[in-house]
Amino acid sequence: MSTVIPFRFETRYDRGLLSAGVRFNLIRLICDVDFESSDGWSSKYQAIVDTGSPANLIPLSIWAEAKNRIILTKEFSLTGIGSGRVSGYLGEVTARFSYGSKSSGPLKIRTFLLNSDAVPLILGFDEFLDRGLLKSDYPKNLASLKF
Repeated sequence: MSTVIPFRFETRYDRGLLSAGVRFNLIRLICDVDFESSDGWSSKYQAIVDTGSPANLIPLSIWAEAKNRIILTKEFSLTGIGSGRVSGYLGEVTARFSYGSKSSGPLKIRTFLLNSDAVPLILGFDEFLDRGLLKSDYPKNLASLKF
């Protein structure tokens, strides 16, 4: 049986360009996710679904509350994230993806557990988008991942 995780688009205007009289859309693909914790499941978080990210990135304040397994204890620096560099550990967490009042089953994902909250929660290809069929139709406001 397959699972379909609906996503949603978030569209905003760039404020700097808007103040100069230019409407320029900043479009993000968003999904809701919670993580297994010692108390059950965490609060829901909004994650950016980033088809340009090779990996999943979880900020410190989120993964510190989740059950996690550090795969490599050596700290790694990641470049190409926004305008700077972030660091963290390669690890694993168990996540659930929500849509309305429904949730997917638990899914273990390999991720970078970041040492700060400088970067938002990002879900990329490895251990997430590579597991299924991504559909994205911005004009019709429809997007999902089927796995």
